[in-house]
Amino acid sequence: MATLTTRALLLGVASIFEPANGYQLRRELLSWGVEDWAHIRPGSIYSMLATFTKQGLLERHDLREGERDVAVYTVTDAGKAELQTLLREAAVTVNAMDPSAFRVVLSLAPLMTRAELLDALRERERRWADASAALLERIAFVARGFAPPHVSHSLELELRMVETERA
Repeated sequence: MATLTTRALLLGVASIFEPANGYQLRRELLSWGVEDWAHIRPGSIYSMLATFTKQGLLERHDLREGERDVAVYTVTDAGKAELQTLLREAAVTVNAMDPSAFRVVLSLAPLMTRAELLDALRERERRWADASAALLERIAFVARGFAPPHVSHSLELELRMVETERA
């Protein structure tokens, strides 16, 4: 999940604020508190910018600012397409134990069309229903004595988290 969230967040923020330098993107992401919920470390942002540039998702432009060059980044067409793929994947991913993907979608929802977002949320609803059914089956399996009793408590917690998010 970390790869999905970090890639989507950095491409999304670059899309919103382009052209922007690494410090601006880092500052924006930190203002969203991503180091707490997406586990992005400030230093890793610069290496991701270099990686995305090598992958053709971002384009680097060196601008002269006084005595030094400053790198600013813009999102390429390939980067925009990748971002849309990542946002769709994040929107449909149901993981009650790690809701960071959905937080990414909430943070970057304006970058999706209304139709795309609604379609993804409908798919998410279907996946929630499937996750609830699967957890209920696992709880029933454990209740028949196939695992220690404390396992059912953990599964019930996960089920409640899925149902709470679904509600």
